[in-house]
Amino acid sequence: MCGDHRHVGGAYDAAVVSSDVGVDAWEQRGGYHDVSGHRVFAVDRSPADADESARPPVLVLHGFPTSSHDWHRVLDRFARRHRVEPHTVATAINIGNPASYDRAVRAIRETDGVVTAVSDDEILEAKAVVDAAGIGCEPASAASVAGVRQLILDGTIRTTDRVVAVLTGHILKDPMTVTFYHQEREPPPARANRPVEIEPTLSEIERELRACRTT
Repeated sequence: MCGDHRHVGGAYDAAVVSSDVGVDAWEQRGGYHDVSGHRVFAVDRSPADADESARPPVLVLHGFPTSSHDWHRVLDRFARRHRVEPHTVATAINIGNPASYDRAVRAIRETDGVVTAVSDDEILEAKAVVDAAGIGCEPASAASVAGVRQLILDGTIRTTDRVVAVLTGHILKDPMTVTFYHQEREPPPARANRPVEIEPTLSEIERELRACRTT
């Protein structure tokens, strides 16, 4: 039985190892562990066995663990902390080995929380919404808003729930992102607000403001 590290709704995805994979071959790549009084054999799949973007699953033989309840008891024994090479516009969270990792994981588990991931495009769209409200934030803070939106769309958060998204970074922390998104990015994103150049006169300002009110 192959149990995936990814936690989905209190259970772990599982897939039966194909019969053409010999047990001897697996034994050469794994080892036995004493877990809660059970002798468990485990091995991490290599990237050759699965998509490299997937998290490495754990192979468990001898029929244990047999349920998500058992998985909760032994998951920590198999968990490994992976250092990644992040590439994101959200510079404040562009960290492959965060110092607060252990505290964050503990908080998630103690509160029965969930974790999601959002793309740079989703972060920038959320930031544009926050900025347009007159508040303004950096991309890393907008990630929380983007995450809330995603969790609402997939049904994890109900539309009637009251949600607090914490934004700790001011818009001026990363002004170049604002310039790139609204002025330089091609094609312009849906929420891009292209700057308009006018003459420094009151009449030109009034004309532009009237034009904005009619569009």
